[in-house]
Amino acid sequence: MDLTRITVFCFSASYVVAFALEAFSAWRRFGVHRPVLLGFAAAGVFAHATYLALRATGDPAPLSSPADWCLVAALVLAGVYAAGAFTSPRLAIGLFLLPAVLGLILASRMASTDPLSSQRSSYLWGVLHSGSLILATTTVTLGLRAGVM
Repeated sequence: MDLTRITVFCFSASYVVAFALEAFSAWRRFGVHRPVLLGFAAAGVFAHATYLALRATGDPAPLSSPADWCLVAALVLAGVYAAGAFTSPRLAIGLFLLPAVLGLILASRMASTDPLSSQRSSYLWGVLHSGSLILATTTVTLGLRAGVM
C-alpha cells in the first residue's frame, strides 16, 4: 500500500459519505448502518492523519501554513466526531461536526500555503503558539456546535 498517494480528496470523500449516512439515518436506519458509518469515519481520520504526517516530514517548519492549520483543526474535529460516533451511537453529532470539518478542508484549499514563520530560533514558540491556536479553534468550533445542538 503506497500511502504517499493519499490526497485531500481521499479523506474529504470519506467525510462526505459519513455525513450522508448521518443525514440518511435521521429518516431511516438499515442493518449495517453503524459499522459502515464508523468505517468511513475511521478511514477518513486515518487518511487525514497520514496525509498530514507525510506532509510534516522533512520540512524545517512542518504544518506551519494557514492551509495546514485548517487541515489540522479539521483533523481534530474529525477525531472528536469519530470518537463521539463510536461512544454515543444514538447522537447524530456528525450532522453538526462534519460540515465544520468539510468547511475547514475547503478553507484550506483557499488559504495560503506559505509558512507563517521560517526562523529556526522561534521554532519552540511557534510550536507552542500553533498548538494553542489549534486548541482554541477546535474548542470554539465544538462550543458553537454544542450550542446549536
